[in-house]
Amino acid sequence: MDHITGATSDPRVFAGGDGVLGPATVVGTIAGGRTAARAIDRMLQGDAVPERPLFRASADGSSAADLVPDDLERIPRLEMPSIPPARARGSFDEVQTGASHDQSLEEASRCLNCGSCARCDACITTFGCPAFYRDGDGLIRIDAKLCNGCGVCALVCPNGAIRPAGGAA
Repeated sequence: MDHITGATSDPRVFAGGDGVLGPATVVGTIAGGRTAARAIDRMLQGDAVPERPLFRASADGSSAADLVPDDLERIPRLEMPSIPPARARGSFDEVQTGASHDQSLEEASRCLNCGSCARCDACITTFGCPAFYRDGDGLIRIDAKLCNGCGVCALVCPNGAIRPAGGAA
């Protein structure tokens, strides 16, 4: 299998995620799917398949765990409420009874909003557009006066956190 495109020995079959890597992280699986989708899209449009991977390891060898802030309160994952096994064996009742509204809110509060900017700095260091800057809180921002609207940053952002203005694709 080609790790750059996800292509297999069959020119019409592409692969990614757990089927290629084995059990791994969700992020790795999504990256594999996006890599294969990009190659499939280019192939169907008659364009050349990519020659470099859509995602790459960081230059310093850091892992995704390094992107999680250290000062977070660790909240344990909700254990799904369920009925006792003895009761489940003798009935057609739902085994997992579901979380209450309050439990669901508590579980949702654990989210780190991974679809947003992970502060990987690819837009600043790799892309190098002068429109990008870091504000006083350390967040990466785009200066509208310096942005020419090319949209390349949205294509190179490995987190999909940048969207072109005005709803453009």
